[in-house]
Amino acid sequence: MNPIVKAVLLQIADELEKETGPMAGVLADCEAVLEQCCAAVADMRADVFERGQSVTHAMAQRPELFPREAVEAIGAGERSGRLAAAFRAAVETTHS
Repeated sequence: MNPIVKAVLLQIADELEKETGPMAGVLADCEAVLEQCCAAVADMRADVFERGQSVTHAMAQRPELFPREAVEAIGAGERSGRLAAAFRAAVETTHS
């Protein structure tokens, strides 16, 4: 399963377990988060490849999506050359 789809399904399950409202509202919330993420990824791509910024800097500009701990983990990965491992560590460190 695509990891993004998996994350969306888990988010839907979490919201339904909290009984936050009808399914339509839960799906609308998920759609809004996905739209926000898509826009952030497009902006980050431009920051990195068009403006020459680091991935860490691009992420740090979006604290509403990326917690400080995740940004710090990615920064360590950029400095060490172990970026893939840093992304995994960021997920594990900040997973709620």
